Amino acid sequence: MEAQDNVITVLEARLEEALEHLGKLAKKAQRYGTPRITWTLGEVREEERQDSNGRKVKVQLRDITLNELEAPRVGDFQFIARLERTEAGTIIDSIPGEELPKHFRDCDGVCEHCRQDRARKHLFVVRDPVGKLVQVGRTCLRDYMGTDTPAGVAARFRWVKELRDWSEDYGMAAGRPVPDSAEELLAVTSVAIRLWGWVAKSNPDETLTPTAFAITPWFYCAPSDKHGREMRDLMKASITEDDWATARAAMEWIADEAESGDSEYIHNVRMVLAPGTVPPARRGIACSAVAALQRHLGKLAERQRREQAVADVSRHVGEAGERLRDLQLRCDSARGIESQWGTTILYKFHDAAGNVMCWFSSGGAELEPGREYVVDATVKAHSEFQGVAETQLTRARVKGERQA
Repeated sequence: MEAQDNVITVLEARLEEALEHLGKLAKKAQRYGTPRITWTLGEVREEERQDSNGRKVKVQLRDITLNELEAPRVGDFQFIARLERTEAGTIIDSIPGEELPKHFRDCDGVCEHCRQDRARKHLFVVRDPVGKLVQVGRTCLRDYMGTDTPAGVAARFRWVKELRDWSEDYGMAAGRPVPDSAEELLAVTSVAIRLWGWVAKSNPDETLTPTAFAITPWFYCAPSDKHGREMRDLMKASITEDDWATARAAMEWIADEAESGDSEYIHNVRMVLAPGTVPPARRGIACSAVAALQRHLGKLAERQRREQAVADVSRHVGEAGERLRDLQLRCDSARGIESQWGTTILYKFHDAAGNVMCWFSSGGAELEPGREYVVDATVKAHSEFQGVAETQLTRARVKGERQA
């Protein structure tokens, strides 16, 4: 369970049932040696919902707030994550608040204690007493730590999974018990975002339905659930080829590490989508791929818009060989370039008219992006980079920062 998901909203009518189940999980936590979990109950509140017949009714709800979960410990050792090796790659189940170094995402079957490479499905990442993260096979845990049995460690992580399952059972509608087609799941997510907007599971506005829950009727809807059938019918009537294209684009983008990035979140989405099917328990993180792609495309479009705006106004300044004095330039970027002669800094500027200028400095100047400077320089040449007219400067002398 992620740290932001520690508030579970349940029906007041199911509160006793939920607390009884949660109490059993708390006892398991103590048996497994994990820190005791506690919780607090929010005040009863009423909200207007629709029943299975589509009628508006008022229901009583209650929030259960779990205390922050800590990583399981055995003596001076701390368990940080369980690594599940699949055909597509490694899925990382980290303790809330922990993010593993990237090399664990390419987990092989090697136990760093016994140095043996075996066909292990699960391995554990342990933080030793000096703070080092070590990948340990299940059967080596006892020898490595000397204080715990492999079964005990596996039980602790089973407990974490049970707690996640508990939060899903009481905090969301149950999905169908078969994996979803990854492409279909993302296409349905695309149409749901068009209809109702993207809502993350961590969104604090409880009046909004998270997208991962809103798409549930598409995959499973009881015959008596009139509202669910209406939502499903609306999604089926609204889905277009563009939504299927968005799904394919999201899968391709996520799979391309150079494009989508290599954060632990993106890595886990990549591993979940890679097999082509998604189990209901992973539906939330899988459908977030569409929102992530849309954010990426939005940033890309904004950057292109800014670049186009610069291209539209930038003009060449002066003539080759001309000495320009008292140029008032804003430093946009500073990038180091390594060569056999050492490091050269490429500075890019623009003036008040939006004209772009660049200067390769071999040392001496230490200019900061975002600051404005007064510069004397000679025009070396006129050039164009990615459609933007640039004036190349040489023999530049920075006279100081521009005074406001």
